[in-house]
Amino acid sequence: MTTVCTAGTDEGAATGVVAIEPRRLLAHPYDEPVAGPPTTLGILSDAHGHRGRARMAIERLQARGASMFLYAGDACDLKVIDQLAGLHSFAVAGNCDRHLWKCLPDYCRAIGVAYGEVSIELSVDGKRVLLTHGDPRCADDIAVAERAGVEFIVRGHGHEKALWEVKRAADLGPGSHSGSGSRRSSVTRHLCAGSVAESRDADGICRALLLTPATGQFEWIEVG
Repeated sequence: MTTVCTAGTDEGAATGVVAIEPRRLLAHPYDEPVAGPPTTLGILSDAHGHRGRARMAIERLQARGASMFLYAGDACDLKVIDQLAGLHSFAVAGNCDRHLWKCLPDYCRAIGVAYGEVSIELSVDGKRVLLTHGDPRCADDIAVAERAGVEFIVRGHGHEKALWEVKRAADLGPGSHSGSGSRRSSVTRHLCAGSVAESRDADGICRALLLTPATGQFEWIEVG
């Protein structure tokens, strides 16, 4: 199930990021108001129990302006999730979190971390972002997001930084201002955050990811 961020809270109006409720993907028009400077997301993944590395990643992301944090799975230890407490944060489970699947919903709720079992869809400053781990459990949610033209899919699982784009053309239909049979294209960017603790990049460097959805700017930063 995908958890979707939907409009209608004071917090959303103030930050451009809206509150969470469980609904199906594409259940709302993503028309929440945007106020203030663009939101920069700090994205980290695959700590595999190394809570010190998770803390270091968060601190470095904060130093670079991140104000909202997305954890893309494979914490493998609740003490890793603890590092998100007190932050505006979201987390999903990874395939290596099987031993935590039953307790993660209640645990995250208790420490104020928004949680999705497989994925969370966010609307951030008018741009759609799907947070997911990227293992086979996530394939259906990813496919739906791509078909819908979600602008960014951020993920972990691969333990290496990666970027690729999926382009999709959609019929605008006879009622559009462009006329019958016209088409528009949308691009979904997939961004793999890397791992904060166990890198598979050729240089062996552990990384986290900065993303500003409103501008499309992103950057991997070194951890450790």
